[in-house]
Amino acid sequence: LLGKFAITRGERRLGETHGRVNKVWVLIEYLLAQRGTTISQERMIEVLWGDEECGNPIGALKNLVYRARRLLRELDRPGEETTYIVFQRNTYAWNPALPCVVDVEEMSRLFKQAIQKDCPIEERIRGYTRVVELYQGDFLPKSSDLDWVVVKNAYYATMFTDCVMGLVHLMTQRKHYEEIIRLC
Repeated sequence: LLGKFAITRGERRLGETHGRVNKVWVLIEYLLAQRGTTISQERMIEVLWGDEECGNPIGALKNLVYRARRLLRELDRPGEETTYIVFQRNTYAWNPALPCVVDVEEMSRLFKQAIQKDCPIEERIRGYTRVVELYQGDFLPKSSDLDWVVVKNAYYATMFTDCVMGLVHLMTQRKHYEEIIRLC
């Protein structure tokens, strides 16, 4: 979700070169960004259409989910049909049964470890360093005009800055000045 948005499964990859139909991609991005939670139809409609007029929002949402599922099939191996988006009790979610690594989730996990003062300094340095490597740019830059993206982008940018500052602090203690210069 950081930098150029892409989903990779094995050798198959969906990204910005795959005929970006904005609302389909926003739907996929939102479900991945909210992975682990279910989102009501009403919230999905609010995220996707906001103040735009939509005559049949439930029908439009169902159509959009259908198109997103079709697009995501490009990640499947021949003869395979994976369910990426699940629908239960009027809510949508990214399928929690699918093994999935999301850069912002990994970044948050590593950040929480690195800020632990009781953790050995070398482990903290490795954690901060990995966070800096994961940060490939703004959160969903092609969707940067959406309110929910602006909030998350600010959050992850602040986390990145905090990691750089923490890493500089620890490297200063270790007198790793050349690495500090490269980092900055």
